[in-house]
Amino acid sequence: MFSSLCTTCHQVNNEGVKFGPDLSEIGDKLPKDGLYTAILYPDQGISFGYEGYRFKLKDGSEAFGMIVSETNDAVEIRYINTDQHLDKANIVSRTKVETSLMPANLQAGMSEQQLVDLVEYLKSLTRTDQ
Repeated sequence: MFSSLCTTCHQVNNEGVKFGPDLSEIGDKLPKDGLYTAILYPDQGISFGYEGYRFKLKDGSEAFGMIVSETNDAVEIRYINTDQHLDKANIVSRTKVETSLMPANLQAGMSEQQLVDLVEYLKSLTRTDQ
């Protein structure tokens, strides 16, 4: 379940996609109920630095993603595996998205036991040098 759902956006020990927070040590950071909440209600706890933004551009198009870097002249955003460079001179507006970039209802595609197994697996991901 983890490899089919979570690694499309998250990494564990440098495997997976580096978009969402790294989960390599998530078992040290969240109790089981926190893991359930993160999966079932991702909007309740958006990790710092993983907030989504919507940009309206002068040409009428829009860009969407999280900010990975920003200078006086440009903003670099990322959405899944796509990075995009935006010149600030071309940005009309920037709006912070109040919902998580992590999709809601991920549990809809799994059984109750698969959800329990997923949380157990995530809880087992701890620092190896303890």
